[in-house]
Amino acid sequence: MLMRNVFGDKYYGYASAYQNPKLFRRDVRKLVKRLISDVDKLIASDNFKGAMKLYLERIEDGLKKAKSEDEYRAILVYALDAITILLGYHYQSGPKRTEPFYIPSTWQDRQGWKESEDYYKFKDYMKTERKRIVKMLKSEGKTNPEIAELLNISNYKIAQILKELRDEE
Repeated sequence: MLMRNVFGDKYYGYASAYQNPKLFRRDVRKLVKRLISDVDKLIASDNFKGAMKLYLERIEDGLKKAKSEDEYRAILVYALDAITILLGYHYQSGPKRTEPFYIPSTWQDRQGWKESEDYYKFKDYMKTERKRIVKMLKSEGKTNPEIAELLNISNYKIAQILKELRDEE
């Protein structure tokens, strides 16, 4: 199922084939390479992307070398580490330091608005104002995390806004 989620239905019925360690390693390494490529394309902080890539590369290296049950257990820990990074725990100090990657749907954003037209007008206005403020703060030399803190929005959202501004230029 994991391989089908990423590469499609050509992997249907592969589960028994993965009893062959060479085939398993080959395909998991292919998966890790795809995930690293996807991480590179994210609009996210360098810390987040670096941590994700580090653990994905550790999984890939572990697969190349793993011979014992303990070494395979280490690969499982790296995989779980990657999941914790996605949930915001990648600064080794306990509490979450980063917002998890969650993008609410329009319906979730709209709750509380009686008229959808009013919602969309306000949303457009807020988007324009945020862009203007982010551009101004960036020109003053503020970093993405500083801007995020000032506007009380995520660093991820700041990166998205800056990308939109670059695309508009």
